Amino acid sequence: LYVCSDGGLARKAYNWPGYDVISDGIAVSQFYRLSVSDNDPDMVTGGLQDNGTMRWQDGTWQIIGGGDGMETIISHESDMEIYHTAQGGSLYRSIDGGQSFSGNLAPDSGPWVTSYVQDPFESNVLYCGMRRVYRTDNNAGSWYEISPNLTSMSSSDIQHVKVQYANTEVILANTSQALWRTTNLDQWENISNSLPQNGMSSFAVHPFDPDHIWVTYSGYTENRQVYRTLDGGANWENMSLNLPALPVNCITMEKSTTAGVYIGTDVGVYYMDDNLSLWEPFMTGLPNVIVT
Repeated sequence: LYVCSDGGLARKAYNWPGYDVISDGIAVSQFYRLSVSDNDPDMVTGGLQDNGTMRWQDGTWQIIGGGDGMETIISHESDMEIYHTAQGGSLYRSIDGGQSFSGNLAPDSGPWVTSYVQDPFESNVLYCGMRRVYRTDNNAGSWYEISPNLTSMSSSDIQHVKVQYANTEVILANTSQALWRTTNLDQWENISNSLPQNGMSSFAVHPFDPDHIWVTYSGYTENRQVYRTLDGGANWENMSLNLPALPVNCITMEKSTTAGVYIGTDVGVYYMDDNLSLWEPFMTGLPNVIVT
């Protein structure tokens, strides 16, 4: 008997008491999130559907956490400090490089993939998005709310929380319907009222300009994939341009003078910067898969 599932392929022989996993060499794992070490670019952790959290180091993958692996963080302070999460927002911390982890340190239950992010300068400070945005100042030892409930009956829970690099009091969070921003860790404003009200998938904020923000959308509506504001949301510009009418699932900006932007779509990665007028494919060598 052969059994195929999202956990791999297994085989059971007649009168054999259990199953033998025979998935070795089959590269079909689904990653939800990745984290790359600031100190060692060859050290990566990732959360996988039904296959826990894994660490790539010294040329091999090793399982370091169970469940459905989700968000993961390698601390910029030390590679010995690693956070991994599982479904529903449960959070675990290691201070020995992933050899052992704490119990659940989450402030509440969250969405299937709960967003956690570390302050870019203070390693003890983390934020997470559930229905509200939470902050910890002591490595997830305790948490407190810094936002009201940002969700609605028809929206998702918070999908992403991000900290602006140059001014860490600027925090942004999105649901499927709105992009929220605070500039003082207290008062929050919906800066997306003029944007489409459903299907928001992700966003990115310029590392050095808190008013320069990009937003992406899922769905198959033509010319409704990417938008940009240069004035903190007062005005938005449609930047879908030559993109195919396919979901855009994620976005990030590089720390550069040309403001390079990368988006992950259902057919691969595209790139744009200040020197380009159209999106360019950035997927040579990648398989034809959904990028999240």
